[in-house]
Amino acid sequence: MHQYFKLVCLHDNSDWLFDEYKNGRVRFGWSGPGSDLRVIGVIADKNYSEMTDDQRITWRYSQFLLNRIKTGNRLILQFKQPLREFLIAEVNGQYTYSTKEEPDFNHILPCKPLTPYFINIESKIIPKFLRHDLSKRGHYYEIYPLESVNELDKIINEKLWEGDEYKKTCNEESELLRTKDEIIKSAIDSISKNWKAKDFEYFISNLIKDLEGVEVKLLGDSKKGWDLLLQLFDPITNEVLSDDVPVQCKNYQGEVLTNQPIEDLERCVKNSNSNIFYLFIIGKLKDVFWKNLNEKQNDLTKILNRNIIFRVIDQYRIAELYLQKNV
Repeated sequence: MHQYFKLVCLHDNSDWLFDEYKNGRVRFGWSGPGSDLRVIGVIADKNYSEMTDDQRITWRYSQFLLNRIKTGNRLILQFKQPLREFLIAEVNGQYTYSTKEEPDFNHILPCKPLTPYFINIESKIIPKFLRHDLSKRGHYYEIYPLESVNELDKIINEKLWEGDEYKKTCNEESELLRTKDEIIKSAIDSISKNWKAKDFEYFISNLIKDLEGVEVKLLGDSKKGWDLLLQLFDPITNEVLSDDVPVQCKNYQGEVLTNQPIEDLERCVKNSNSNIFYLFIIGKLKDVFWKNLNEKQNDLTKILNRNIIFRVIDQYRIAELYLQKNV
């Protein structure tokens, strides 16, 4: 039985990623110049403290390419968001690094393309359970449910994309996906316009207070960087896992062009003994924001000599939580 892994590879030029795929190369990000995982891995094994901040970020988000993915594994590749189509490749060689460095996407997994073109996720050959397993969040994860693994094998072995069923779409499912996208976009717009400043803090408090394993302890501006404090506990044993966990709440329209949320998270860290810090944020987050956030997380971990973890709940997830609570 094959092992399948889902990889999300979001590049401004998805056509280039597809050309690389057709030429037997799966490209993955978090890999600016000087990011060869084979080199970084040697440094990590020898003395983690000698790694640069960029090397730590690269290692955290992409070391699985070296340590987890093996020859013979199969990859589900997503090049755009939201997921509407995907490719399937089989790894046929060891991890390597681009001989001509690009600004990013220098990690390479040699591969054999198994699908000649993108597979439409709305096709009738994609059952609902498989669509669910291919649509989980995360830049990489293993697809382990046996029924989905078997279905993927069937798609490849029988080349289902060549059959008449592939040309048919699940009209109801397709309409549901489109409707969901429209509803989430509408919810994001409504939340952004109607819950400003301190009202947004109340909105987030109300949004998460009934989530299993979460209790809101404090609501209001602390003057220490956080807007809320949470207690997190195990919903099975009722054991407290983390206490006084700071939360920042930010509401922007359009692209987030400021580092203010990151600066406020830094204030939280310096005024709290917690290791976990949440940021609920409305607004489009670009790569530069994520890079700055990860650099700050690494800097603070290094300076304070304690593991600092920033967890971001973006506008799409906020809208999902709202709809789950109110529909």
